[in-house]
Amino acid sequence: MQEKRGRTQKRRDELMQILRPTFRRSPLLTDSLCPPSGDSRKVASGYSEWEGLKRMKDTIVPLIHSQLSLY
Repeated sequence: MQEKRGRTQKRRDELMQILRPTFRRSPLLTDSLCPPSGDSRKVASGYSEWEGLKRMKDTIVPLIHSQLSLY
């Protein structure tokens, strides 16, 4: 059981290595999650938070699926 938990943690760490640069690089992701203006309904670029999150889903989810399919 311990070995299985270790493998899962290793897989999670590998995924985070892939995802972390994506979060750091993309202003769209960080703006949609933390609007710089302080107004939680609108982001500086004019997109609503919902549009930002939807774009994030369209970007991140396929990336995660492509990585998980390797296992």
